[in-house]
Amino acid sequence: MDTSAHTILDLLVLRHEERGSATAILAPDREAISYAALRTGIERAGDRLAALGLGRGSRIAIALPDGLDTAVALLAATSWATCAPLNPRLDERASAALFDELRIDALIVEDGDERPVVAAARAAGLLVVRLAAAAGNGGDLLELRAESVWAPVQRIAPQPDDLALVIHTSGTTGRPRAVPVTHRALLWAPGRPWIDSSDRALGFAPLYTGSAIGGRLVVPLAAGASTVIVPGFDAARFFEWLDAFRPTYYSASPTVHAAIIDEILLRRRALPTSLRFVRSSSSSMSVSLQERLEAVLRVPVIQGYGMAEAGIVTQDFPDRGRRRIGSVGTSRGLEIMILGERGAALPAGADGEILVRGPGVMRGYENDQVANRVAFHEGWFRTGDIGHLDADGYLFITGRIKEIINRGGLKVAPAEVDAMFQRHAAVRDAATVGIPHPSLGEDVVTAVILREGESITAPQLRDYALRNLAPFKVPSSVIFVSEFPRSALGKVQRRVLADSLRQRTRPDFVAPRDAEERLIADVFASLLGLSSVGALDNFFDLGGDSLRATRALSQMSARLGVEVEPVALFEAPTVEQLAQRLRRTRGGPSTQLREAPPLVRRAHRPINAATASAVLSPKTGRGSSA
Repeated sequence: MDTSAHTILDLLVLRHEERGSATAILAPDREAISYAALRTGIERAGDRLAALGLGRGSRIAIALPDGLDTAVALLAATSWATCAPLNPRLDERASAALFDELRIDALIVEDGDERPVVAAARAAGLLVVRLAAAAGNGGDLLELRAESVWAPVQRIAPQPDDLALVIHTSGTTGRPRAVPVTHRALLWAPGRPWIDSSDRALGFAPLYTGSAIGGRLVVPLAAGASTVIVPGFDAARFFEWLDAFRPTYYSASPTVHAAIIDEILLRRRALPTSLRFVRSSSSSMSVSLQERLEAVLRVPVIQGYGMAEAGIVTQDFPDRGRRRIGSVGTSRGLEIMILGERGAALPAGADGEILVRGPGVMRGYENDQVANRVAFHEGWFRTGDIGHLDADGYLFITGRIKEIINRGGLKVAPAEVDAMFQRHAAVRDAATVGIPHPSLGEDVVTAVILREGESITAPQLRDYALRNLAPFKVPSSVIFVSEFPRSALGKVQRRVLADSLRQRTRPDFVAPRDAEERLIADVFASLLGLSSVGALDNFFDLGGDSLRATRALSQMSARLGVEVEPVALFEAPTVEQLAQRLRRTRGGPSTQLREAPPLVRRAHRPINAATASAVLSPKTGRGSSA
């Protein structure tokens, strides 16, 4: 298959010449589009855009729901102008900001659509273009009508270094930025296909995202394959689509894969027979989920890694002999370097920041010199992801720099904690975040979604974590939730989740109910400067740290007349849990407690790596607190 095209229009022309009547795009309840019809339809759409005053150099925003017409409109705008895909559900304020940031000239929306994005476009003086499906007469695939009239322009074919796309970043770790993508860069990685013309793709990422445009459109078309465009993931219709379109692979986020496993087990239906592999993208998939999906579907599950700024960076292969479970694959032609904290490249196996460079990488964000100074290191783009390369060049993602939790000077990667919980049979998904802590700086909290029908307590899950993680990585609290806030690509929005979990880390007040609980609550309150502490309160959620944990246990030992082991408070951090542990130590409830010694108040200082190591129990090797 010839993959020498350097623009989207060149690609469509080449595929028309090579594949002709072969199917290019399919969709539910619509007639399939051949490569010949697609090329003709894009040519006609270019004529219509030029007649509306839009052509090479124009920036056309597209805010359409997923569907066949949206796919064709994206290809047309990308072929003849610069396309800016937007979420059609944006509010008016966000729409106006993006129109300004991306320097948009026109907006294409559905016929009859009057959502806030349309009002923002009119207020900004943009050309509003209405889209309707055409009957196909004369080769037209789209009907485009403008609300106002601009002077027509000449239809001019793009050049390889013209902008095909301008994409806004998600803004999950900062304000959105404009990423310019040239035709040459857009076609760079798909020019090294891992599929061929016999394949048929099914995907679910929203078409207003860069990963969907690449994965659902550009990659299959570059390989001469066909692609199925469905209106987003629908668990109820997933098997219907498998039966109707018989894709050879589907691509989805880990969240969607987990839902598919649940559907298969719930329905107890026959496995799909057309699939030869499954692809995971958008965020790193845990090894446990990858292995479960393979066991259910009985086909290889491969991962890929990419971003708006660099396109597809790595891709694993369906070939079982070349796969590495847990890896996102090997480079698709870009150079990869792992950067250490001291600014030097790290060897194989060492975790550091992932940097990339090469033809698929953007030259810089638009109109943001401050961001560009931070985003590049000696010509390498800094992805912000943490990971390592093995000796054979396979990349493993272990976290995000901006998501790393600094717990008293000790660094905790949320992805590692998530993966540990996801291995538990009762856990469907887990997401770990850092929340503010008065002395540690940040504390570790994990939100967990249980599998349907499973029953387990938060203390039981913490015990599981204690057996499988270094003590400082164990979350102070495990909180059950029904869902996580997610981006359009299915990534957990950890900042939003952290804000919601902060409100739930301290439960409703329950007064201490017996002598042990009153003793512990009194010690906690004295050390932490609190007026009252309840039976369900967690020492670390209240502001405790390793140093104060040592003092708390010392006071308890003195008043109980028995030695309380250093690890006790870490393993049983609430008043209620620690009281239960003390009863077991004493052999029963207390009848008399010694008077508390005078409390010597000292200035509290934050825990750091050195002090954390100092409170490790010599006998157990486990930390005495978080």
